[in-house]
Amino acid sequence: MKQLFLLLAFFLVSSSALLAESDCKKEKIDCLGECGRMIDEDGDGFCDHGGLSTPETETTNYLLIELISATLVLYGASVLLVKRKCYKKATHRKIWNYILLVTFLVSALLGLWLVILLNYDIETDFYTSYLTWHVDFGIAMSIVGIIHFLWHWNYYFGKK
Repeated sequence: MKQLFLLLAFFLVSSSALLAESDCKKEKIDCLGECGRMIDEDGDGFCDHGGLSTPETETTNYLLIELISATLVLYGASVLLVKRKCYKKATHRKIWNYILLVTFLVSALLGLWLVILLNYDIETDFYTSYLTWHVDFGIAMSIVGIIHFLWHWNYYFGKK
């Protein structure tokens, strides 16, 4: 029964991408994807639904390597503090559970805010900033989530 439920949930989530609206109604010139529905099949850096006046583009760089490195260094320092008995292992886990919670909440709430901006065509100059923060917190959450999963490895794959 659980497998059927998971299969149904996967189908619903994946099929929602097919039903998403792909037509841009902004009619902008040199649109860099401010509305979040950017399609750039010709690779010029501008949305294919809008007009084009200049070939200059602007890219957003996410902090993938920096965030992975910083998270792992902080986690390593935290483990070292536990080994040196500066605080208990339970405190260490509690700290990292809170970090997981905060990164999840920030990423999730920004994601919901971005969906509201897209669905209701709300114009904002901060769309790219919101998206960057959403992705950066999502990266950090992913790393902490992997660490969390490894803590609980035996729950899922241990001997029964």
